Amino acid sequence: MSNYNLDQVSLFYLQILLSSGLIASILISISLSYNEILKIQNQKPLYSQEMESNILIFNRCLSVLIAIGFLWINFQDKKYITDDDEDIKHANLQIDASVFNLIGSLIVLYVALDSINNISSSDFDNPAL
Repeated sequence: MSNYNLDQVSLFYLQILLSSGLIASILISISLSYNEILKIQNQKPLYSQEMESNILIFNRCLSVLIAIGFLWINFQDKKYITDDDEDIKHANLQIDASVFNLIGSLIVLYVALDSINNISSSDFDNPAL
């Protein structure tokens, strides 16, 4: 197996890892949403307000890291396609989509950081980007 193929395989492993992180982020978002349901129903929540805020910030940072990881993977894929003289149109579109995803993740992180002391996390959604 050439180094080229080994590099591609390592990108697939990284993609699996990032996809697993995305699933974890979704599960965290579900638990935060369920915590809000419990609070609305005047039941004992799963997390204290401080713990909920910390989990929320962690989840937003995780989303940003995942978005950066997928952007990097897409740049690497484009490099391999360019080396093979293939059409790079789809690679460029994937990079564009990853950039938009990263921008969205950064905005959501900013909102969480900016709002953490002013409003409860129930005032904004828990998207999994």
